[in-house]
Amino acid sequence: MSWCIVSREFPPFSGGGIGTYATSVTQAMVRAGQHPIVITVGPGERTEDIEDGVTVVRLPLALGEDWSGPHPAIRKPETQAAWNALGPHSVFAMQVANELETLIVRYGIDLVEFADTGAAGWFALNRRRNLCSYSDVRMLTFVHSPSAWIERVNRRCEPGRAMHELQRMEREQAQWSDAVVTPSEFMAGWVQENWGVRASVIRLPLPSQEPQDVDEIEADVLYVGRMEYRKGIDTLLSAWSRLKPEARLHLVGTDTPDERTGVPIGERLISQMPRESALTVVEHGRMSPGGVSALQHSAGVVVVPSPEDNSPFTCIEAMQAGRVVIASDIGGASEFIVDGVSGLIFESGNAHSLAEVLGKALAMPGEARQEMGQRAADRVLAMCDPKAILAERTLHAKGVEHWREIQSDPACVMINTPSMISASCENLCTA
Repeated sequence: MSWCIVSREFPPFSGGGIGTYATSVTQAMVRAGQHPIVITVGPGERTEDIEDGVTVVRLPLALGEDWSGPHPAIRKPETQAAWNALGPHSVFAMQVANELETLIVRYGIDLVEFADTGAAGWFALNRRRNLCSYSDVRMLTFVHSPSAWIERVNRRCEPGRAMHELQRMEREQAQWSDAVVTPSEFMAGWVQENWGVRASVIRLPLPSQEPQDVDEIEADVLYVGRMEYRKGIDTLLSAWSRLKPEARLHLVGTDTPDERTGVPIGERLISQMPRESALTVVEHGRMSPGGVSALQHSAGVVVVPSPEDNSPFTCIEAMQAGRVVIASDIGGASEFIVDGVSGLIFESGNAHSLAEVLGKALAMPGEARQEMGQRAADRVLAMCDPKAILAERTLHAKGVEHWREIQSDPACVMINTPSMISASCENLCTA
């Protein structure tokens, strides 16, 4: 089966879990002898190359750091209008719709998978609905982080027109797809409740990890992620302020401004901590994947404090590294952890609960911590083994019905037929 994945995030341009997923799943396909195609964003004009066994089509979007309008290579009235009214994501989606017309034929693509975030498949699916384009290729949506969900959990102000349009487009993309997939029961429930769409739950494949030769720092705690409300940084720093540990808290990730004040969220929260607690916080900022992996293998405890999340790679990677992972009781991370066995669970959004669990984790003897970490590694491998996940995805894809097949109605009703020629009636009935 020839598979095409559409994602704005793909190395070296990767801002989070979507890019990690695209890399992991395509690597699994290559190891299985497949040749996937990826449509993503590039720094300049359109390119098409084979990278580590993957055909990567990179489309222009912006010129460097200039986000005032589309790249000169694609700047025309319609792209400028879409950029102004809907945002850059829509300009990418417009290009994807055009690219698929030729790529499907050239590579014999059987299935196209769109990321939900940014509605990367909206224009293609709308073209298919109206023009019956793309032959009988199956098209599905993989739900990572719906914008409506992000806005709510991040406590954003009332969104403007562009955000309302984006949320509508993401919902319609899922509704128009032949199938919808998501990696957690939590997000499947959100999709059903908010979009009225049934999503199949298929876990994320484990990313490949290079062996790490690092010194164990059994007392330190690690957080990886943007410093924003939906990642639970406020709950974590509030909980840390309640402790007086000898350990250090390592923060990896970019700080994000609070749109109501313009002040970076992490900077403000750390400045409000007691001085003795703040001095134990180490800010690393953005790090390379190798640097993050080294910290994941050296820290004694990894905390994933999101009040709710889909299926965070920070949790998966830390469990894969054999760390003691702490996560909230709401969201996909809690689906990996058996409390007290393969990790520890705290009450979502409750800093007091997180402080208690952090204290418990830091007080664990080294041997107990290693045993829990090994059980975590075994559990996440059982749930996210790349070979098993790829086999499950392939079986699911082969069972996806094309929209024409599931929407077609063989019944035909005609009126005023006595005035028509019978041959014409037959042509209408079998058209």
